[in-house]
Amino acid sequence: RDAKVTLTAQVSLDGYSATKDFTVPVLSQSGQLDSFKENFIVKSYIAAGDKLPVSYGSGSISYSGTDLISGDGAVSAEIAEAVNAEETANFTLNGLSAARTFNVRILPKD
Repeated sequence: RDAKVTLTAQVSLDGYSATKDFTVPVLSQSGQLDSFKENFIVKSYIAAGDKLPVSYGSGSISYSGTDLISGDGAVSAEIAEAVNAEETANFTLNGLSAARTFNVRILPKD
């Protein structure tokens, strides 16, 4: 079950103080799955040597689709010119899973 919690920050300096409350969502496992399916994105341009995210919330992400990006998100291929690729991010969390496929342009390393 999703919930909202309030975090309070307080700062004091030279006799002055301020307090600020922040309300943040805490997502359940199914809420994290839904959030991944609706919100997870990857930059549309990446380069050799970049690393794609391997976690989202409490879950993990692996990648499949092109040999230019390893399962752990490392863009390791040395390429001479830019390449368009389709990649799938696979999210897993305690038996729950989802996938998002995206198009990316992989640029050669500088």
